[in-house]
Amino acid sequence: MLVDILTELALDGKWKSDTGFKSGYLKVIEQKLAEKLPTAGLNTTNIDSRIKTLKKHSMEINEC
Repeated sequence: MLVDILTELALDGKWKSDTGFKSGYLKVIEQKLAEKLPTAGLNTTNIDSRIKTLKKHSMEINEC
């Protein structure tokens, strides 16, 4: 779900900038996840942590 939402935001020119996403994108992700997974109770801290983990794993995959 998170990757799908990140992809959706990246394709939407409103949230993408030259260096990544514009400020406030975590709140938008939180709202979209709450719609799709209402019982998950994820907040921006959880989402930011998961994004950092995804970045780390994708860097490891790119190195192989």
